[in-house]
Amino acid sequence: HPQRVSHLILYGGFAAPFESQETGEGLAQLFLERWGQDNPMVRQMMTTSLIPESTLEEQQALNELQALSTSAENAARITRLIFSINVVPLLSKITVPTLVVHARGDALPLESGRQLAAGIPGARFVVTECRNHILLEHDPAAERFFQELHAVIDSWAVRRESPKLHHSSHGAVAWLGHTAALAHEHADGTMVLACGFPVPRDLYDVVVA
Repeated sequence: HPQRVSHLILYGGFAAPFESQETGEGLAQLFLERWGQDNPMVRQMMTTSLIPESTLEEQQALNELQALSTSAENAARITRLIFSINVVPLLSKITVPTLVVHARGDALPLESGRQLAAGIPGARFVVTECRNHILLEHDPAAERFFQELHAVIDSWAVRRESPKLHHSSHGAVAWLGHTAALAHEHADGTMVLACGFPVPRDLYDVVVA
């Protein structure tokens, strides 16, 4: 439903594969074989990539969340999708105001974020100084991210009816067509949607916001 999207905030995103499909298939096979095991070795590998600057408690929590959030089969399917998707030719069709934010030390290369922003007409590109793909509360880059977030919200003066949401204590997950979006509603009625790449909804066993 592109007509329902008035603005985009893209964090840690990409428009084309950043590794070879062979690498993706190798990861997919590893997930199929070991994702569901009691030994969290494979999930820890992902955790180390996603939040290298984190406490042991935070790493353990993410390891557990990965096990609860999806099956080995779906982890493999998601991985194959990530390593095959290419929407670069479509970026120029985006006409809404867009903010692209990327962490300099993210395991997802900075060039992926730069390519994403460069392909969207008029997009603003912001680089945060951190290594974590998932922003943590104590991460210094989180303050910069929210500064930029509030600045663009103020400049865009977004006021629109909220989409249907699945609420949680931390925010909400909104399903707009086939796009999963993390949504947060401010006290003033501003709705922020930090959208990910389009994915088939049936890839997810559990939606956790």
